[in-house]
Amino acid sequence: RATRDGDVFLLNGSKIWISGVGLAEWYLTFATLDRAKGARGVCAFVVERGFPGFSERPIRNKLAFRPAQVGELVFEDCRVPARNLVGREGEGLKVALCAVENGRLSVACRAVGLAQGCLDASVGYARQRVVQGQPIARYQLVQSKIADMVLGIESARYLTYRLAWMKAQGVRRARRESSIAKLYASEMAFRAASDAVQIHGAYGASEEYTVGRLLRDAKFLQVVEGVNDIHRVLVGEYALGLREDPR
Repeated sequence: RATRDGDVFLLNGSKIWISGVGLAEWYLTFATLDRAKGARGVCAFVVERGFPGFSERPIRNKLAFRPAQVGELVFEDCRVPARNLVGREGEGLKVALCAVENGRLSVACRAVGLAQGCLDASVGYARQRVVQGQPIARYQLVQSKIADMVLGIESARYLTYRLAWMKAQGVRRARRESSIAKLYASEMAFRAASDAVQIHGAYGASEEYTVGRLLRDAKFLQVVEGVNDIHRVLVGEYALGLREDPR
């Protein structure tokens, strides 16, 4: 919540799973100034570290994304100067939606890269791991999993390139394409990581190989920037004409 006090806004509330906690010098955050106005009552603010009433709590020992530092932001009568308002009062949702496609594009890119890492690791392992006198690369079940990875990666890469191309062309709203790219790429990455662990067998649980970590990371690519269940609904609504393409 936000309340105005002269040239200052007082923010109260909290937000968890925020990137850069403990590292960032400032954060872009959102608060509701007037709940009666719904989405039109949301405001965007730049909150700087050191503002009175602002604190951070890093989250340690995560299941995945361990190199990324995330945590919780807490606002207790946090005093934010009015000059730190982004846009005008009530334009917070508009500010937030400007970043939607970029966030989903970044997840799709990470998913394609992660899946490519799974493929590279699996191909290398399958070529050198010998069972019953021959590399497991000779077995058709392994070949089938490798083929599925290749098809999935190539498809996800093209969907991701299409979204990036649209953004580069100046398309203002590519929400449908961003949902498609994020949904497909992250689902594909999790399947690729699961198959990679399967190909590695018991070694998939060993820190000696990267595929166990990739599997954990892949799972949360299905969660960040909107859980895939929501994106599946959005894609369906666009196809059925229940949701209008913002372009």
